[in-house]
Amino acid sequence: MQHSLLQSLPIEPIVQLFIEPRESAPLGVHLQLLQTLMQGHLPGMVRTLHSAAWPQSPLQLVHRGLCCAPLAMNASSAAQLTLLFDGGCPLCVREVRFLERRDRAKRIRFVDIDAPDYNPSAHGEIGYREAMGRIHAICLDGTVLRDVAVFREAYRLIGLGWLYAPTRWPLISPIVDRIYAIWAARRLQLTGRPDLDTLCSDRNACRVSSTQD
Repeated sequence: MQHSLLQSLPIEPIVQLFIEPRESAPLGVHLQLLQTLMQGHLPGMVRTLHSAAWPQSPLQLVHRGLCCAPLAMNASSAAQLTLLFDGGCPLCVREVRFLERRDRAKRIRFVDIDAPDYNPSAHGEIGYREAMGRIHAICLDGTVLRDVAVFREAYRLIGLGWLYAPTRWPLISPIVDRIYAIWAARRLQLTGRPDLDTLCSDRNACRVSSTQD
């Protein structure tokens, strides 16, 4: 039944929307995809997409900083993604614990930016203030992902990439990006934390104190 629902949809534009969305794609395709999603047939649609022809230029996403570069079959067992998270944020910690439970292959390495020993030079020169302002992750090849792209890659690595695949669609992408931007700007306030200036000031004071000791 799920496959029959997709027979009326042109498969090539759909694959392009999942892998490399194009603003020139027909509006009707996006609307049909949204209708299919609302009917609860996303898993079946994703399975169909996986069996379809793969685009020849997915590396363009890597160049845009939207995902990590694919690894060779003989790649080492090192973590493919280093995800920076705020260990003082209860919602962030809950998400990390979920990812850790699902990441049975240990493809993701988690780094607490709120830890006193967090070292920006060891993590793409991403400073405390920058990391606290928006979520970051670092691919094995050094590519830095930010914002929603981090979740897309993390969920892909734990086998749930289909959940975030729609966030690349032109109709949905700007909405999701805007929602995340609002969340990131108000995250500290919503979780009952001091503002970023205060956190940075306290962190610097602690470093000065530990140095003097």
